[in-house]
Amino acid sequence: MDKKFKILVVDDNDMTRESIIKIISMIDNFQVIGEAVDGVDAIKKTEKLSPDVVLMDINMPVMDGLQATEEISKNYPHVVVIIMSVQDDSDYLKKAMLSGAKEYIFKPFSTDDFVNTVLKTVEKDLERKSKISIVNKEKKSAEIISVFSAKGGTGKSVLAFNFALKLSKKEGNKVLLIDGDFLFGDVGVLVDEKPIKTIENLVDDMAFESYAIMKEYITETSYNIDTLLAPKRPENAEKITKTNIEEILKITKKEYDYIIIDLGTNYNNSTLTFLDLSDQIFMITLMDLMSIKNTKIGIDVMKSLDYDTDKLKLIVNQYNKKNNISATKLKKYLNYEVYFKVPEDRKIINDSINIGIPVSKVKSFRKSKFEKAIMDLVAICV
Repeated sequence: MDKKFKILVVDDNDMTRESIIKIISMIDNFQVIGEAVDGVDAIKKTEKLSPDVVLMDINMPVMDGLQATEEISKNYPHVVVIIMSVQDDSDYLKKAMLSGAKEYIFKPFSTDDFVNTVLKTVEKDLERKSKISIVNKEKKSAEIISVFSAKGGTGKSVLAFNFALKLSKKEGNKVLLIDGDFLFGDVGVLVDEKPIKTIENLVDDMAFESYAIMKEYITETSYNIDTLLAPKRPENAEKITKTNIEEILKITKKEYDYIIIDLGTNYNNSTLTFLDLSDQIFMITLMDLMSIKNTKIGIDVMKSLDYDTDKLKLIVNQYNKKNNISATKLKKYLNYEVYFKVPEDRKIINDSINIGIPVSKVKSFRKSKFEKAIMDLVAICV
């Protein structure tokens, strides 16, 4: 292995940690990047340091190793957790593996046993991930995420566009942004592209034989995302049927990693079709009474369609802690959990729209609150 693997050592005993670190220093491919003294500390250090391997003791104060392993495995699946234990108990070790640990080793251990266990576990995990990657490529099927709001003016389209852009930067994902607002779509303006061919033309020509044919109607942008734009005139929206939408998604799902759909603010047939076919739905709201009232109605409609909380995610845009309506009050009124809050950053957003360039592409906008929030949203969603 040419890669140098980063190790986080977790044990409440100072001498034990010191001994383990000495052993690790003898291995060329490994380096200790941090230490933790309990489970809570381990979770914080994992988030901060992003280790490849966590060596986890079981019996610790504050939070034990099993709880910490479960949290790390759930939130940071790329991290390999190896349990260190003095208890040679099969039931106990079974619990450790069910918590997400990839291997275990008994204390005290020899240098050779320790080195062999760590190296074999890491190699085995890399092999497993490689096989999963190959299978995923063979069975490629895009994750479909719809961005919806029950009221106009919530910043839905800007969020959808910048979210798609950030997705494309993550591990080279191939992303398609569909303008699902067939009446008054704004995606063409945001990507600064004049629609030469739109979804209307695709439907008129019945170009559903293959992706190679359909690709002629998809607009490539300079932002590393593809777009399927809305009809040029709102009166032509009725041309696109439920069957057309199903055909489009069936074909494009095999060609992209993610499909982001910027929906309109109504519950017409096309919107409902997109919602039904989505893996995730971002419901966007603002912290004003009109938006909240419409959002409550929207959530009630979604519940009537049997969308569960795993699919429907409530996102508060332009969030400001000084707002008279707090996040707690919002949750109580809507009877729904807030999934994510995008902080208020209006000047940055307005300047971005008026210039016609996404936030991340303007040097002066970088590291803005909005930019960081979109990056965080991508991190927790994919």
